[in-house]
Amino acid sequence: MKFIAKLISQYLLGVIGIILISSIPALFHKRYNFDPLSYFQNAGEVVSKNFTPSEWSFISHLRSSNICMT
Repeated sequence: MKFIAKLISQYLLGVIGIILISSIPALFHKRYNFDPLSYFQNAGEVVSKNFTPSEWSFISHLRSSNICMT
């Protein structure tokens, strides 16, 4: 049981870390002025977009060398 709890907590901390790291550019959005308000607004937007499937985007990369036409 401890293993499952540890696994879940590490997963959640990892997701939170990814969200916080992905919002770092918003800290310095206004020409190197430290702006924590926009940082937390951006982090909130990242969270809301992750729970909105219409905001998800999928990009498929196809190389012409992988396509075999017979």
